[in-house]
Amino acid sequence: MTITAKKIVDPSTVKETLVSVIVREMSISVERFSNRLAQVSGGVVSEEKSSPGRYKLLSSTGSITITCEKMQNRYIGSLTIPVMKVELDFGHYDMTQIESFMKLFDRAYLKLGG
Repeated sequence: MTITAKKIVDPSTVKETLVSVIVREMSISVERFSNRLAQVSGGVVSEEKSSPGRYKLLSSTGSITITCEKMQNRYIGSLTIPVMKVELDFGHYDMTQIESFMKLFDRAYLKLGG
């Protein structure tokens, strides 16, 4: 699993913090992804009204912002496969927590085309 870290400046504290981001390409529609997300999260899920396909998972340890971007379908003969890019942005999670969440995430979406 590749996790990239980017530095951001938090305007409320005016200091840099590291944020871990995981990007996946999944063969699933946004609708099926969002329906399953509530079961995966184990926390509170909310979809941002201003940005469809953007979700926020809140837990006692931090938050995860998930952004779904529909990509061009793939075709195998007459079979059409939906594709989307999923970006998981972990705020205030350490590596152990990220790995634990990603194991749960991968297991939940394995049968659905993730």
